[in-house]
Amino acid sequence: STRLVMLRYFVLCLALLVAVEAIKHDLALVDDIRSDFIIEKFGLGNRGQLNVNITKVIVKKDKETVAAERPLGLYIHITDTDSAPAVSHSSSASSVCPFDQSPKKSEILLPIKGDSLAQTVTVGTDAEGIYNVYFINCNDKTKVSFELNIDQYNVDASGNRNYLHLGQFPLPGLYGGFAILLIVTGIYWIVRYMRGQDRNVNKVHWLMTAVIFVRAFSLICQAVELHWVQLTGETGAWNVLYYIFAFLRGIGMFAAIAAIGSGWSFLTPFLGDREKKIFLIVIPLQILSNIALVVTEEEMEGAVAWLTWRDIFRLVDVVCCFAVLVPIFWSIHHLKQAAQSDGKARRSMEKLQIFRRFYLMLVAYFYFTRIMVTLMMSSLSFRYLWFTDFSTELATFAFFVATGYTFRPVKDNVYFKVDDDEENVKGAVTLEEIEAAAAL
Repeated sequence: STRLVMLRYFVLCLALLVAVEAIKHDLALVDDIRSDFIIEKFGLGNRGQLNVNITKVIVKKDKETVAAERPLGLYIHITDTDSAPAVSHSSSASSVCPFDQSPKKSEILLPIKGDSLAQTVTVGTDAEGIYNVYFINCNDKTKVSFELNIDQYNVDASGNRNYLHLGQFPLPGLYGGFAILLIVTGIYWIVRYMRGQDRNVNKVHWLMTAVIFVRAFSLICQAVELHWVQLTGETGAWNVLYYIFAFLRGIGMFAAIAAIGSGWSFLTPFLGDREKKIFLIVIPLQILSNIALVVTEEEMEGAVAWLTWRDIFRLVDVVCCFAVLVPIFWSIHHLKQAAQSDGKARRSMEKLQIFRRFYLMLVAYFYFTRIMVTLMMSSLSFRYLWFTDFSTELATFAFFVATGYTFRPVKDNVYFKVDDDEENVKGAVTLEEIEAAAAL
């Protein structure tokens, strides 16, 4: 059954999440054939430090351990924004190795000598920025194995370490503030619209209420997690709670959007086969999306599979955004037919206008949070990267408020007005059956 499938997916995702305990600053690679790749990026301010320790370096050629003929090591490129160009280096014998050249002011070269490297980089006032750490191997047709540990932190005015990216300092307070705002809004929603005999409360309204509080709890866990990272560099168990609530908020939000778009519980008492298929597509994709989120958050960027999981996360998120728009298209199509075929053209047109407004709101929200925020992240100075998170949370809150007001459970809301003849057949047919009959 659908519930059994959802339960199995949830248990699988929960098992993967529980295995995560802390942010990984370690990277172990075995027989890696890449000649250059990014390992990590971190925003460092004045007096910040980057400690690098590489051990057990082994270079192989044709399955045999050989001595490195050309240099290999770490290349650090300092940028003001989070849009550093990818380093593209050829390991062929005729190519120019970066370690054979003098570094620029925004570059730091840390060549590996022997089978290890231990280096500390202290940031001065004129070298603040995002430190993009790359590994470069100038030896042609070789494989490299090594173990790497990176310890990076900023230092505040009191001399205390802060393990957050310089552009993330305000995030614990920011997430905590939006969590309180959502809780207050949820309580107001319940007191103002969900209580009283004159309220037209449906199941979808309880789903909308749950989405508000789940997102609030998710933000609380994220705020506490970042606070612990800020103090100790570790997350403890708070990252597990955050990922669980992130999983629930992702499924809950897309489910609520799809339910509203299909008219569940107020236009139709149950979901048709087409609506059920949407949920069966979105739920597994959201589980896959959250698994990708865990991998990209916990692993270093230098991990072999990191880029793959990042692309999976982005692709799945886009597919889910398009999937939840489908029920809205169906409902708009149904209301257009109803406005032309029955005697309630005015009522159907009013509902049609609400659906169109909701569709535009949803498209604008997806466009801003998926595209505009990404462009903003690549153009803002590293000190103000927190503003992208602020913009995302503010847009989400505005979307919640606009959606809640549009579909508030009051009697004068035309969206929930049902005529007597519609009420008589409400429990007997689905939206899918109505559209099929209209098509015939």
